[in-house]
Amino acid sequence: MVSKFPFTDFRSETFSVPREGITLEYKTAEFSLPKAFWETYSAFANTDGGVIFLGIAEDKSKGQYNITGVSNPNDVIKTLWNELANKQIVNHNILHSDDVFRLKVFKKDIIEIRVPKASYDLRPIYYKNRDNTYVRTDDGDRIATPEQFKYMVVDSQEQIDTELLNNYDMDDINEETVKEYKQLYAKNKNDPSVLTQDNYQFLIDKGVFRRDRSTSDKTYKLTAGGLLFFGKLNAIINRFPGFQVDYVKKKNVSSVDWIDRVSTGDMNFEDLNLFSFYQIVEKKIANGIPDKYQQDENQTRGSYFSDMKESVKEAVVNSLMHAYYDADFPVKITDYDDYFEFFNPGEMRVTKEEFLRGSVSRVRNSVIATLFRRVGIAEREAKGGRTIAETAINHHLKSPEITTKADSTKIVLWKTDLQSSLHGLNSLEKAITEFAIEHPAFSIPEMAKEMKKKSAYKDFSTYKFRSATNSLTDKQILVFFGNGKARKYYLKTGTSAADLSRIKLIKFLENMPH
Repeated sequence: MVSKFPFTDFRSETFSVPREGITLEYKTAEFSLPKAFWETYSAFANTDGGVIFLGIAEDKSKGQYNITGVSNPNDVIKTLWNELANKQIVNHNILHSDDVFRLKVFKKDIIEIRVPKASYDLRPIYYKNRDNTYVRTDDGDRIATPEQFKYMVVDSQEQIDTELLNNYDMDDINEETVKEYKQLYAKNKNDPSVLTQDNYQFLIDKGVFRRDRSTSDKTYKLTAGGLLFFGKLNAIINRFPGFQVDYVKKKNVSSVDWIDRVSTGDMNFEDLNLFSFYQIVEKKIANGIPDKYQQDENQTRGSYFSDMKESVKEAVVNSLMHAYYDADFPVKITDYDDYFEFFNPGEMRVTKEEFLRGSVSRVRNSVIATLFRRVGIAEREAKGGRTIAETAINHHLKSPEITTKADSTKIVLWKTDLQSSLHGLNSLEKAITEFAIEHPAFSIPEMAKEMKKKSAYKDFSTYKFRSATNSLTDKQILVFFGNGKARKYYLKTGTSAADLSRIKLIKFLENMPH
């Protein structure tokens, strides 16, 4: 049987690569399942997942690994499943039958176990008790810090800003912020009556204060999300000591000096909450969008500025709605000349493709999300990612970059077009790459036929198109599948715009008649 791990084919009983790393671990297991297996199981499940091979020993003195084998693989696998079912050993089993199987290598049995990343609602995964909660760092398993453990426990809840706070009341609310919100609400809903409504009753009606049904008197209490959204800064910091929201405008990432800044606690912004921060930054960030006068096929002014403004707005709101505010590092929005960067504590709860496609929404802070939606700042669930994707596609911008870690999310929205990212390519190679964005899978004859319709390429031979395509394959910009006439080319996953090319294909399929 072939290993599921893509770069492991075990051509020698002794090898030095691939080495153990963030998602790969080797363990000896000649006669039994090693106890250290559960440390790695916990670490992989709580971090990014990974593969564990049983029956491979490490020789640290030589920097090598040796295939030693498992003498009784069936018994070891049986023990694995038995212990996975035992809550006294591990709190959750996240493996399926097709995650575990045997390999025969050099006449020796080894066992491959693929440990997926556990979903947020199951984490933390721990061995025996909560003190044995591990995370993966480089090539080692480490006990989770108190902060990491708290994050996993809190984030395992479906909604985390619905917490009802004791000893908080209207004195902790910035009523000027409420007044501004009511004005926006009245305009959006065409309902001027709310302007004269009592602030406390208004906040009850909007779910900022909620009845505590666990007590006999069922008093109304301020929600954590309501505090973050409308609260006075000192009151927010009393509950969220690490609360910090930053906006910085800089020329580039290496610039020491900033051009503009909005930050919690600054002299000019002494009482920021989430809504006041958004109100200020939304106006500033629009100034960072170049107003490109693009023209469409009908030679009319394009919509780059308005589309980009909508995408940036969605990215700002996404960061504020999905942030984990118990973290000790800030929500940070940075405006560079070439791109916007949106960073927030808290791992994205959906996959990158689900985010860009706009198919799934798993909001961490439902109170905050609802308050944004009530005034039209955020629209329907899951819309933001698709808006961002479609703006990049429609205006041929470099692909949005989404980086998720166990405790944070970073989204980069480029202001520059795809051409600027194609350094080192000649004009034909750039044109074929752009063709690949528009046509997710194509043959050379199909591509050549379409390209010849353009005056610049009408006299080019198929050989010339084939040579340029082969060059792009050598440069790992394009990959292919199939042979002969059935061969198709497409953008390599991970290259600029490859994800957006896949989204275009999804959109095309969705728009096909059923």
